[in-house]
Amino acid sequence: MNSQEFLEKIKIELKISKNSDYTIRNYIDANSKLLSFSNKRPEEITEDDVKSYIVKNLSNRASTSIVVFLSAIKFAYLTILKKDLTSGIKRPKRERKNPVVLSKKEVKLLIEVLNTKKSKLMISFMYACGMRVSELINLKINDLDFNEKIGHIKQAKGRKDRIFNIPEFLFLDLKKQVEKQKEINGEWKDGKENGQGTYTWADGNKYVGGWKNGLFHGYGTATNFDGRTTQGIFKDGELIEEQ
Repeated sequence: MNSQEFLEKIKIELKISKNSDYTIRNYIDANSKLLSFSNKRPEEITEDDVKSYIVKNLSNRASTSIVVFLSAIKFAYLTILKKDLTSGIKRPKRERKNPVVLSKKEVKLLIEVLNTKKSKLMISFMYACGMRVSELINLKINDLDFNEKIGHIKQAKGRKDRIFNIPEFLFLDLKKQVEKQKEINGEWKDGKENGQGTYTWADGNKYVGGWKNGLFHGYGTATNFDGRTTQGIFKDGELIEEQ
């Protein structure tokens, strides 16, 4: 088996295991570098080759870099060649460092210098709920349940769903944001948040297409009755990123 065939098999197995694109990229990269370093066929790689690579390329890196590298090699060789080249290699201890965080005063100052109410709301919401940027921008209007005062983050890191409490001090502002987005984005004829159908823009023009209403923006494909088609991300009634 040549190196390219081996790497392709690893990619297939990772996809079957539902690993993220980030993990797939890192695992393929680690195995590719080991093969290039040793200049051997995959089945000829030994535990000593793995150790030599770590000493020459990762000895000055953080412990997590070595642990991730060993995980990538273990997955590949155990899955494809049914042997674990890393079983005799001791994992380094993870460094324990105190995290560097902003003080409450610094966070408050950071939010205060933002130019718009929406920006302040978004950053305050992220900070209060411990959200990632990707989680915030993927929130939909229907992900918030104001009656129960909770929200749902769907398929976030690790493809996991989770529930968060809507912060009391942002409750009214978030309700206003939802109403504003509904007014900006219009409503689907079938009453659904996402789907296909006839769409009425806030200016009264009608469109046909697919649409998703985000909490802070709308995105999708819309075709005006005169034949014009727009695809991208919409914010405050304007196209901000055409796709």
